[in-house]
Amino acid sequence: MARVALMRAFVALVLGLLSGGVWAGVTPWPSTFKGATFTSAVTGGTVAVEAPFSVWPAVADGSGGAKFAGKQVLRLPGASAELGLSRLVTVANLARGARIASGVLGPLALVGLAYEGITWVNGQWETEATGPCYSISGSGPLCSEAAVLGYQNSTSPTLAPWSVDTPYGGETMRLKAAPPNSWVTQTFTKVSEGTAGQVATDAEVETALGNALAADPSKAPGVLEWVKEAVPLMDLNPGPLQVSGPATVTGPTTTNVTVNDAGTRTENRTTNFNLTYNNGNVTVTQTTTSTVTFPDDSTQTSTETTGAGAGDGAEKPPELPDVCKDHPEASGCAEFGEHDPEPDLQTEDRALSWVPALSAVGACPAPETATVHGQSISISWQPVCDLAAGLRPVVLAVAWLSAGAFVFGVGRKVAA
Repeated sequence: MARVALMRAFVALVLGLLSGGVWAGVTPWPSTFKGATFTSAVTGGTVAVEAPFSVWPAVADGSGGAKFAGKQVLRLPGASAELGLSRLVTVANLARGARIASGVLGPLALVGLAYEGITWVNGQWETEATGPCYSISGSGPLCSEAAVLGYQNSTSPTLAPWSVDTPYGGETMRLKAAPPNSWVTQTFTKVSEGTAGQVATDAEVETALGNALAADPSKAPGVLEWVKEAVPLMDLNPGPLQVSGPATVTGPTTTNVTVNDAGTRTENRTTNFNLTYNNGNVTVTQTTTSTVTFPDDSTQTSTETTGAGAGDGAEKPPELPDVCKDHPEASGCAEFGEHDPEPDLQTEDRALSWVPALSAVGACPAPETATVHGQSISISWQPVCDLAAGLRPVVLAVAWLSAGAFVFGVGRKVAA
């Protein structure tokens, strides 16, 4: 027994070296498990994934399989994000690995699994079968018609396929083959009736272990840690790398203050990074929000988002459809024709004279008279007329100046 145990330990060590080493403590992620990649559309800085990454213990996937897990840091301009890495070993692949590992190390690490229908006897897996069971030349027991046929086809493959010559269930069971020129028969003798054990097929062992893992998924991480000691990792056929992490990472905020005669203008620019995941790739875009506060305390907000893969500014607006291409008969799509020649207009010179209708000097109205309590009262307009006559030069001067300013102002705008 000691020699057998030593031989199994040696085989486990060799297989462990072939699989990239035992995962214990700070053992690195296997070289075949690459880290995350990224597609960046970020301006104003660089994006990078830190290496190396750290490894976590195996975790259950909830259905009987287990995941190799790790983490990696994504560096962004003024920010960072922690990414989760994982590769799944399905319950079917984990059960297959457990079968292979048990053949090398025994089923000791599977004691916690409540598998049914198989037992470990004398270094092999056996299934429980209900007889009759047959044997030939010390083989068996073979407790089904399929088991008898399988045994004979494997021991005499040159004569396969063998077929049943007598019904299963009698005291003897005879098989026959038809090679050229003659019939060959083989007779099996009943050795027991009722329940007995027989060598389990690989499919039966994997089905039993897979059912046990699915019934108790919490056992999967421990089984995986044990299996990878004896089975090369790539033989477990792990799935593609999956990356997970936050959907949004808050970036830096910058403030720009401008002071002038009108007052203080403040602009705050905040950058957020948007992360999307596709298997092992991370796509990074950025959204920049600018908020401007003006001297009168009014604000204006604008948002700019980079397009994935562009990396050089805002999203391009969608292209508008060409209406004239789809509807050339539309009135707005008709081509312009040639205009008619300009007519030859006749000119005529005529004398023009202008005589002002109003006199330059006006007359003051006659005094107003009224009778109050039998007495006649006269109100003269002369003081008002004298005042108007005194203001006349001033009004004319202001009018000329206003007219001149208007003419020169219009002329300057036209020249500009």
